[in-house]
Amino acid sequence: MKLPDSDYYDRAWQQTRKNSSLCSMEKDPAAWQVFWDLFAPSYLKICRALRPACRKMVSSWKEEGLLDEKSRILDIGCGPGTFALPLGEISGEVEALDTSAGMLEMLRSDASKEKLNNIHPIQADWDDFQCGMEYDFVLAANSPAINNFKTLMKMNEASSSCCMLICYAGKVSPTLRQLLWEEIMGEKLHGNTFDISFPFNILYLEGYFPQLSFVEQKYSYLEEAETVLQNYRAYFKIFGKEGPAVDEVIKKSIQTRSISGCIEEKVSYKLAVMWWNVNEKQLT
Repeated sequence: MKLPDSDYYDRAWQQTRKNSSLCSMEKDPAAWQVFWDLFAPSYLKICRALRPACRKMVSSWKEEGLLDEKSRILDIGCGPGTFALPLGEISGEVEALDTSAGMLEMLRSDASKEKLNNIHPIQADWDDFQCGMEYDFVLAANSPAINNFKTLMKMNEASSSCCMLICYAGKVSPTLRQLLWEEIMGEKLHGNTFDISFPFNILYLEGYFPQLSFVEQKYSYLEEAETVLQNYRAYFKIFGKEGPAVDEVIKKSIQTRSISGCIEEKVSYKLAVMWWNVNEKQLT
């Protein structure tokens, strides 16, 4: 029996993405930018809660020899600096790429507070970003920018040595977003768009030797109920759900979970961490 080729997994990846809740029910793609900019301060709180765990991960990459204090790094879909900040603490230079001006502003703020002058935020879309083997280490962590064969292989073109892709693995513990989705959209949130099996098989069948490990992560963060309302109001607008009736559902759910005017989210999940050397490719 002949193994499927990388094109098979690329098609499966794109079809899975197309069938997922986020893509199949999307009504206003442009509204994602509004949401990410609005959500950036809350995401920064999550980033700070994850900082110790991310520092530990980055230190292990240094111990494995994947990067060092002279490494030039590209972080694709950096957000408010979840990995860009820990990477900046131990490397030579980090170029942090994101489409959201709000996210990059949060990154600049924390980088300034921590006196990390080697982090350079860049507002750009990965599809449009021009580069060629300029980086020693190219990272994309839970980034929607890497979603097919082309965007995955572009990582290789940017790196002279190592690439790393981090995705969620398995189920994430129940969150307010999942509960609200079911109430507002009338079905459970579904889709394995970021499942590591697609990029892993593409890389392997293209002749690379991806190394894969799994890491457990947990975090909790506190946010004001009014901010949570504004965030979810913008989020569900992406899917064509807005107005008094939607607001009422969100408000009711928040009220039942708020304590002293705040919502606490406790989240646990596993990450799939995959890295590969772009120079170690078997001829196919």
